[in-house]
Amino acid sequence: MTNKKIIPNLPASSGALVVYKGKILLIRRDNKPTIPNPNMWSIPGGQVEKGESFDEALVREIKEEIGITPKNYQLLGFFETEKQNAIYLLELTNEETQEIKLGDEGQELKWFKPQEIADIDAVPIVRDFFQKNAKKVEPLIKSETKTEDLRKYLQTESRKSRHLR
Repeated sequence: MTNKKIIPNLPASSGALVVYKGKILLIRRDNKPTIPNPNMWSIPGGQVEKGESFDEALVREIKEEIGITPKNYQLLGFFETEKQNAIYLLELTNEETQEIKLGDEGQELKWFKPQEIADIDAVPIVRDFFQKNAKKVEPLIKSETKTEDLRKYLQTESRKSRHLR
């Protein structure tokens, strides 16, 4: 868990690479034309609300979307689109995976190997990241996630692409 309380300028979002035994949990977004990227796969997460920190938004969104209160999460970095986005690594225990259930948002939850994400109907930023990085991310999320190795890799890639910092 991180200890920094970073309250961003809005709009902003928090999302997580939810990992367990070498796979990443994705959520299929609702099929509503009024939301961005309807009916596409995405990492769990969402908008930061006024007065909320990135960490607080992550905990709230994970609880709303997959039904657990995350305990073992770590900030990997930030990337910018039209808003500031925080990306976390959330490593689940056996017990937590048993508690996962679809919340009020989204259509379904599914575990994917990193290389599979490159070929599914995922939101563009998620699909593009895994098309470029799946083979490098896969060994970093095997049974015991090497958080520091993953963070270093993402920071190196961010300097190249200028998205994650």
